[in-house]
Parts: sequence; C-alpha cells; structure tokens
Amino acid sequence: MIRDKIENIGQYEGSHPLFRIAFAYLKNYQGAEVGKYHLDNGVFAMVQRYTAKQESECTWEAHKKYIDIQYIVSGQETICTAYENNLTITVPYNPEKDISFYEGEGTRQELNGGEFLILFPWDTHKPGIGEGNVEKIVVKIPY
Repeated sequence: MIRDKIENIGQYEGSHPLFRIAFAYLKNYQGAEVGKYHLDNGVFAMVQRYTAKQESECTWEAHKKYIDIQYIVSGQETICTAYENNLTITVPYNPEKDISFYEGEGTRQELNGGEFLILFPWDTHKPGIGEGNVEKIVVKIPY
C-alpha cells in the first residue's frame, strides 16, 4: 500500500508500466459525470459521488487482477487496510467479478480531498467509511 498526496503522485510513475496512464488522468481531472471511463491498455477509472457510511455498513474486499488507486477528490473518507492473511474470508474469490470478501480488523487510513491510496492485490481494504459527501475516483490497473 502507498498513501500520499496528489501533488507527489509523479514519484510513483516508475513503479508500474501502466501507472503513467492512471496518473495522467488523476492529475488532469477537472470533473466528470459519475461513471466508468476506459483509459488505455486495460486501465479504467470510476468516478464516484456518494455519502460515506458507518463502518459497520462497509465490507472488506480484495482483488487479484487489478491494483486500485483510490483518490479522494473532495470530502473525507476512511479506508481500513489489512493484509489478506490477517482477515477471515467470508465469500471466496470470484474470478469473474475479481473480488473476495472478508471480516476482521485493520488499520484506519483517514484520507482528505487530494489524498490517495495505491492498493495492491495483497492489500485488503474496507472503503466508504465516514460522514458526509465524497467524490472519489478509483482507477483500476491490470496486475
């Protein structure tokens, strides 16, 4: 997992060959309708706007086919993170949906507008926690 501010995102461009595509979208983002946007080479972005929820309403998830970049455009969101082997699996991995679900405890990452998390397949996460409105972009990068 990597956590940082959007102004530092360029430091990570060499970490993966497709990060440049994702980072260019995030650096140049000036608002878009809620939805899914195909970028290039299998990279896509999902623009989301929602009201954050109580932690008890959110679920732990993990993916195997994609790296997630979760960027908070505005608002505040807590995303809990944990290593997959520290949680108990509740729904086994579904390769068609690229997701598995878990329960357990982890570390709270409180992100404000302008901050992001890069979550690798071994970084299980529970997003969407908080109060108030959030605008977030989740960029999915093939792994």
